[in-house]
Amino acid sequence: MSWSEMCTWKAETPLTVPAGARISAGKSGSVERSLPSSAEVVVNWLPVSWQTAPDRLFSSEIRVYVVNRTGVLAAVAAAIASTETNIDHVSIDEQDSDTAVLTFELRVRDRRHLARLVRVIRRMADVTRVTRTIAAHARAEQAVDGEADSDSGG
Repeated sequence: MSWSEMCTWKAETPLTVPAGARISAGKSGSVERSLPSSAEVVVNWLPVSWQTAPDRLFSSEIRVYVVNRTGVLAAVAAAIASTETNIDHVSIDEQDSDTAVLTFELRVRDRRHLARLVRVIRRMADVTRVTRTIAAHARAEQAVDGEADSDSGG
């Protein structure tokens, strides 16, 4: 079999010079060596540019376990605001007379932003624990997807 017959070529590729190699089971070889020297490097390239920062914010939810005292909610909310984070929703669940759980739905730029926020909150004296949870709207979407899957027999 000649070298040109061993090259794999897809007719839908717009250029006329084949670039590729046939690799068979049980045989070894170098793909770099099997490419023709006249092969074009640029085939079906699209111009791409990356944004330095996304234009949108991402939803996230955290639970903050705190000592149940006057002013703790305001202090945690102020700490969140100090990290330039938007609070979409907050709920309070009093576990007993000494502890409460504050659940915040937040808007963050990225995971580093969220990590910095969590570090700031963990340093607070009245905070005993901080956990990240699935945001309520994500839970609602998962429930709808689960119902659609069960309706379709999936």
